[in-house]
Amino acid sequence: MWLRIQNNRKKIMKLVLKIIFIICIGLPISSWSQDILTIRDIGVWASVGVNYTINTKWKTTLSQEFRTFDNAIKLKTSITDLELGYRINRQFKLGTGLRYAYSRKSDYTFTNDIRYNVDFKYKLKLKKGLYLNYRFRFQQNHINLFTYISDLKKKSNARNRLHIEYVLNKHSLFFATELFREYITYKKPRFNNVRLSIGDKVKTKLGNIKYGLLFEHELNREHPLNLFILKFNYTFKYKYG
Repeated sequence: MWLRIQNNRKKIMKLVLKIIFIICIGLPISSWSQDILTIRDIGVWASVGVNYTINTKWKTTLSQEFRTFDNAIKLKTSITDLELGYRINRQFKLGTGLRYAYSRKSDYTFTNDIRYNVDFKYKLKLKKGLYLNYRFRFQQNHINLFTYISDLKKKSNARNRLHIEYVLNKHSLFFATELFREYITYKKPRFNNVRLSIGDKVKTKLGNIKYGLLFEHELNREHPLNLFILKFNYTFKYKYG
């Protein structure tokens, strides 16, 4: 039984790595054939963070992330994130977060942005080792908050994410899909983004390593951007006492 579980884990891991490798090798070739209007690009999202468990109900996370674009060679955004989570019971959780982002715009100037969000999370056990997770997030973005110029604006997003997780030994293989609905003053609300992701979370003695591939497609645009992202994250874990 143990050997069969180990063999299945190795097969799944090899499949995930092959998919990521094939897509990452093939994408730069197609990306170079773009016109002036970018409709396809690749990037890397890499982050490191600290997760501190206060007690059985509360935990907080501080992380720093860097995102690249233009075939992953230019910095797009630097993000500092602070999150607080509250565990109601085994199935339900609440959360809130505050984010500062130093972001590059399409004209290559940078903005100083602040975002806050509130989360509702639900987790359902389908069978042993297999879970379905749902997250609703409402976020408010303040663009160029610290510049005090006419470019200052606000926009909001309602996000619905479904996340399927298969826990196997120290690995948690996952597939997720997320739909964004954008709200901007004086504009009709619209669905503006959809994301698909696949990857693995590995538990270590110090924390968790998470890696995977994310695809993001713009909605309701004449020339939508298709973005392929390779994600890496390492989170150190600490507990009170």
